Amino acid sequence: RLLDWTASPYVAAYFAVWRLGAVIVPLDLRMAPEVAVRIGRAAEPVLTLVGPDVAASSAAALGVPVMGIDAATLTAEPLGQLPPPPSSSNLAEVLFTSGTTSDPKGVTLTHGQLIHSARTIAMTAGVRRERALALLPLSHMYGQIVPLFYGLMCGCQLTFLPSLTPSALLTAMKRDRITVLTAVPALLRL
Repeated sequence: RLLDWTASPYVAAYFAVWRLGAVIVPLDLRMAPEVAVRIGRAAEPVLTLVGPDVAASSAAALGVPVMGIDAATLTAEPLGQLPPPPSSSNLAEVLFTSGTTSDPKGVTLTHGQLIHSARTIAMTAGVRRERALALLPLSHMYGQIVPLFYGLMCGCQLTFLPSLTPSALLTAMKRDRITVLTAVPALLRL
């Protein structure tokens, strides 16, 4: 299996939103709710997508429709004619980042920039099929580029975890025979 869409509704939602010609504003599930609301209001969304691990009532604070994403909604039949696929110059996402020093600020990224970043990783790291465990959230640029985009380009098996508990990590590593994981030093210290 290359990717189990039902195991990672967020990954499927990213590609569905992009295919519809819309822009995503990913939020870290672990961020403080008031920060998420501030970012959401600044982004002026028309729809909020929430996975099974987010309470719809929390997302309702943005004042726009909330749609739950799960296996049923991700495998539903398409709703009519799709717009043309996005071009490399189309806006793909607004990623809010603060580093460690201030309130998050929005960084706009095009489809071409995302593809270029993944290709750069492939040129420097090489193209190898791995069984990858993605430990970083998709709201983190490194979490998108390395395990997701680079992994898909290389034909990797990708595993995303609903939680980062030691037992979930060990279970996934054994079950999926993980050969590589994507992490940052702060995560490894934990």
